[in-house]
Amino acid sequence: MTGVCPSIPIQNCRAQFIWDQPMSSTQAGSQSLAFNQVWLIISLALAFHIVPLLMADHLYLDDYWRTVLAENDWTSQGRPLTAALLAFLGFANGAPNIDPLPLLLALPIVAYSLARLGRHWYSTPSVAHVLVLLPLWYQPFFLQNLSYQFDGAAMALALMASILAITVTTEAMKSWFLGCLLVATAVAFYQVAVNVFIGLCCLDIMRQVMDGASFSCIRRQAAQRLTQLMAGCLLYYVACSRMITVPRGSLLTFDGHWPELIRGRLSDVCADLRLLATPQTTLFMEALLVLAGVALVTELACLWRRPCSRWEQLGLTVALLLPVPVIYVSITGVMLLFADYDHAARTLMGFGVACVMVLLLVQRALMRLPRIQIAILLIPSLFMLSIAFAYGRVQSMQKELNQALAHSIAQDLFSRSELGSLDRYYLDGQWISQRWLPSAQGLFRTLPVLTHVQGVNGYVMVLPEMLTFAGVANVGPALGGSAPMSRRQVLDLSPIPVVERALYEIHRVGNTGYVLMKAPPVNSAAPSHALPGLRHE
Repeated sequence: MTGVCPSIPIQNCRAQFIWDQPMSSTQAGSQSLAFNQVWLIISLALAFHIVPLLMADHLYLDDYWRTVLAENDWTSQGRPLTAALLAFLGFANGAPNIDPLPLLLALPIVAYSLARLGRHWYSTPSVAHVLVLLPLWYQPFFLQNLSYQFDGAAMALALMASILAITVTTEAMKSWFLGCLLVATAVAFYQVAVNVFIGLCCLDIMRQVMDGASFSCIRRQAAQRLTQLMAGCLLYYVACSRMITVPRGSLLTFDGHWPELIRGRLSDVCADLRLLATPQTTLFMEALLVLAGVALVTELACLWRRPCSRWEQLGLTVALLLPVPVIYVSITGVMLLFADYDHAARTLMGFGVACVMVLLLVQRALMRLPRIQIAILLIPSLFMLSIAFAYGRVQSMQKELNQALAHSIAQDLFSRSELGSLDRYYLDGQWISQRWLPSAQGLFRTLPVLTHVQGVNGYVMVLPEMLTFAGVANVGPALGGSAPMSRRQVLDLSPIPVVERALYEIHRVGNTGYVLMKAPPVNSAAPSHALPGLRHE
């Protein structure tokens, strides 16, 4: 491996701190796999992970109006490659809903990038190494990204580009520039994906230090990765900045209050991560963190035994420890810089890198206990799979509730002669202040992280586009628009509703119908957390 000091007995040093038990190459979990085997295993694992989303087949927020209008407007949001992907696969200027085809086509490509990363980090990857890498995709918050039927595949390809950029060497100028192109590609698919590249750069530096790289090699590698990041972002800015016509929020003002704001936002991220803890998983998570901490201390002690100068040892210590807080910050990363902060689950793509960091340290700590290593590394993947399938069930429940409401409203509109012939219908109150999905109360209580993964979708009663799916064609308001009358004005002109139900009432004002949604019963609401903001990507 480039940069490793061959004269330093790294493994002998580490054996003094970690269980010194002979390891057979034929033991479970330590058998080397060919690249195609790794690719196949990862492909199957990723395919299994998205099964619940495919079974739910639930349109997620933006998907409703995009399905109705089939508009391809991602270029105006600074995501030209997303627009190009959907235009290419849809064979049209617009964006027809062809889900799940884009995601299914993206799966083997993402799996290839993960297999490349495994070969880059480990000359002979094994099943244990595959389990270390899987959280880059399996991490629960990424489920929200995959929930979008239109741009879910684009966000998956953004992840792929960020991973591939790490696997490209930086020694030759051609390879360095290829890495820059991959960074720009990731950002052009989905801007938040740059957080994954930042986190993986830090983790790659940590890995090289633990593998015995010299300080000069680490310093050169860090400089090359930093310039790669800057050049990739600059390339994206030059190529795409003029395309952006939809404002995505202003940057944070760096005055005397910004350090406090950043600390508060990082606390929000910590609160999001705490949602993963349940009475059954807390002890195991704490044990993983302790084991990872022990492994890190072991590597640090081993580092200080190297035959290097004190200044080099100090530099290597910084290179080993500094990535840990940087990886934590990169969980939300660039979103910290926006004035209108959004910590929705889809923006936490960097959490996958944090998971990989912990599992990588655990894997190194247990590398002489392969059977225990496999068992320990398998549990997080099973836990994340469990969350994925539970989330698929939540999606199905949300879909059933939305469809039931939409069809009930449509039935009332069509069955009443005084309502069926109106020129226009408007919906008011489709957003509620508290999450409401009675059938999922048990799931939300036992797996609190599902509330954050569900996101703003859990605060929707029914959207105008949902009524369109039920056959009501002339319904508004359109996206970003408003009804000609406020709720108060409607009630003043039509105090007695034509139809009154438990969750809505329908009024007629002139030749226009107004569907006024009611707040659902509080005692049947699901656990609520802070309502995440709208999309700022």
